[in-house]
Amino acid sequence: MSKTGCEARIKFKFDKEYQYWKVEKFHAEHNYEMVKSTQVPYMRSYRKINELDEIKIKSMHNSRIATNRMMRIFVNDDGSIKNIGFISKDLYNFINRIKREEVKDGDAETVMAYLYGKQESDPFFCTSYER
Repeated sequence: MSKTGCEARIKFKFDKEYQYWKVEKFHAEHNYEMVKSTQVPYMRSYRKINELDEIKIKSMHNSRIATNRMMRIFVNDDGSIKNIGFISKDLYNFINRIKREEVKDGDAETVMAYLYGKQESDPFFCTSYER
């Protein structure tokens, strides 16, 4: 890196005789801090929603608790956002995954199932469709 004069690098070379790549040069030490230690919990590779939290999130989602409220609950329970293990974007992504699973049969099939259910419970409701 030219700005800091950092010597950290890795260089590969293809060995034509054995037909594979090999490490030719490797220097691991950086002359600067890559990421501040206070920022490490926010790096993508360190963030994960654990299994217990997934269960809590699904329960709150089924109870119709808003996603931003869920995040506040986690922060409240764990004392700090650093202690949670994920950020709000991870939570929103997980909620979207849950919603996609809820309509995994497809939007049209979900709507038709709802309409047929309504038809069974309400004798004055009528529905039909053609493909």
